[in-house]
Amino acid sequence: QVFTEGLIFNDLSLDISPVRFELKGLKINSAITAAGTLTANKLTTQINGQALDLTEITQDFKLNADTLTIQGSLYEAIRSIGLSTNVNYDLGHKQAKILIATDTVRFSPEQPSSNLLTRFDLPITLVSGEFSSTLSAHWDGMAQQQQLNARMDTKLKQLGGAWQDSYFSNLSGTVSLQLSPQIRSVGLQTINVEQIDVGTPLTSTKIVFDLEPSSYGELPKINLHSASSTLLGGTIGLSRQVFDPNLSENELSVSLDGLKLEQVVSLYEMEDMDAYGTIDGKIPIRLTKDGIYIDGGNLSARKPGGLIRYRADTSAMAGTALGTEILFDSLKNFQYTELKVLPSYKPDGELILELSILGKNKDLDIQRPVQLNINLQQNLLKLLQSLRYVDGLSGAIDEKVRRYYQEQNVQ
Repeated sequence: QVFTEGLIFNDLSLDISPVRFELKGLKINSAITAAGTLTANKLTTQINGQALDLTEITQDFKLNADTLTIQGSLYEAIRSIGLSTNVNYDLGHKQAKILIATDTVRFSPEQPSSNLLTRFDLPITLVSGEFSSTLSAHWDGMAQQQQLNARMDTKLKQLGGAWQDSYFSNLSGTVSLQLSPQIRSVGLQTINVEQIDVGTPLTSTKIVFDLEPSSYGELPKINLHSASSTLLGGTIGLSRQVFDPNLSENELSVSLDGLKLEQVVSLYEMEDMDAYGTIDGKIPIRLTKDGIYIDGGNLSARKPGGLIRYRADTSAMAGTALGTEILFDSLKNFQYTELKVLPSYKPDGELILELSILGKNKDLDIQRPVQLNINLQQNLLKLLQSLRYVDGLSGAIDEKVRRYYQEQNVQ
């Protein structure tokens, strides 16, 4: 048996329980050959203060001439995730090939990802679906810089859970990353998410991206080639943009195409108003450490326009200011030819919509078009929270995620 208090190397430390070494064969002639087994009950690694406990470590080794081969298994302690290892080291050329593969990891409300990621401050919890991952690495000790080249391939299948206050289900894709000497993706990466609920549903989300080293920090920048979702009867998306997490501020331009005005109005739960039309446009978004800002943007209704009907009783308006009376009378059956929206938004949720509407009510004896300028102010975060409080999660979100949501809100 070999006893050690641990090893420390830069930011990596290893605490090892007693290691049992069993030599199963040894032959010495022109070349040394040997075989044996290494076993240990527990290995704790710490990298930059983040600990990972490994248990039930068993590694078989063979030394044949100039080649050392190590194969075996070990388990992550919290979730008992199995890891298989295969190491091949060429002593003569000082080259090593390493392959580490995980078992398939499955999540549920009883076994969420928070049990696995307890030591990492991540705003995500997975409660359905599964993933598996393979790490392959190559080290060349004869090379001038002796670099370790490592790659990780991860398969994501029907994952569901929560990201902060948003819930999602059926996230799938394969992500291939080069981990060293720098983090970058291996080709284009595609992620598909069937359902996202932010208070209102986004469906059929598809994101195509790649990662490459940033000039501004250690984290890689994200090159977004395309991203799109179905929202409010239309689509929301972006293309050919860059997000760098090392920067304090990033700017993105989001396109809205074919949003149905009747579905937008339904968010405000205005029982006395119907509105019809199709909305397109672009919204510039600034992502900062404080949150999301929207300054400007330009949304407009498609030609030939649409219809607004305000069905509330306006008899109480009689005798009020002439402009107010004309406004509500016009909105009873207002056929507009132009509708423009200038949005602004702050991280506290405050949304302001400046509406400019041109049209007329053919039921009134007013021949000239009427220009209506309306400002709407609403806390979007509170609105979405109230919608979720009343309606709950979308029925299309998978059952495990809805059950997790209900358990969290009961608590």
